[in-house]
This record gives sequence, structure tokens and C-alpha cells, in this order.
Amino acid sequence: NEAYAGDFTDADLVIVEMVLPKVLASAKLKKAATAHEKNVYVEGIFPDILNKIVLDAYAENDKAFDALLNDKSKYLAFLKTLAEVSYGEFRRSGAKKTKRAAWGEAVAAETDGAYLDAAEPGDENG
Repeated sequence: NEAYAGDFTDADLVIVEMVLPKVLASAKLKKAATAHEKNVYVEGIFPDILNKIVLDAYAENDKAFDALLNDKSKYLAFLKTLAEVSYGEFRRSGAKKTKRAAWGEAVAAETDGAYLDAAEPGDENG
């Protein structure tokens, strides 16, 4: 956000991270940047080429999401992978367990994995 004018969301930054390598890999942009003054490049050449790069990236992304969402086995593999990675990261990062989660794990451990809908200590509603 500090390098750019305006407020960028995490989603905006994902787009920047996706598009920037494509911009830097563009032979046309490299040639234009080395052959022209900065203002000609920034105001005249770059916008049209960037628009094409962005539209191509959007189409690629759209196709990738369609393929993911329309293929049950691929989606389940995606889900499992993200679940495994995120669980490991959260556990490694020392994420604090809530009182409820700790109680649920203790109950499950005491009942050989069976979940009991028992009230946690001090919970009068359970």
C-alpha cells in the first residue's frame, strides 16, 4: 500500500503479484522501456499492453476457477491440500486454542475420538 497511491486490499495485491511477472516478462514492454522516455512509456505505451496482460490473466484465472469448481475430484484435492497446509501453518504459528476447542479435544481424547456434546466446565447452557 505504501508504494502505491490508494488503498489496496489483499485481493488487489494478489492481482499485482500475478500480473507483475507477466509485465516483467513482456518483450514488448522491455523494448519500449529501453527505446522511449519514461513519460512516453508510462502514458502512451504501457496502458494498452497492460490492459491486454490483465485481460489475459483474468481469462486464465477464470478458466482455472471454472476447471476447479467443475471437477469434483480436483476440488476435493484442492480442499484437502489447503486444509492440510493451513492446519499445519496454524499449529506451527502457535495459534491459541479457544477454551471451547481445547475442551472439545479433551472430550474427544477421553472418548476415543467420539465427540460428546457436553458442556465445558463452567458452561451452564451445555
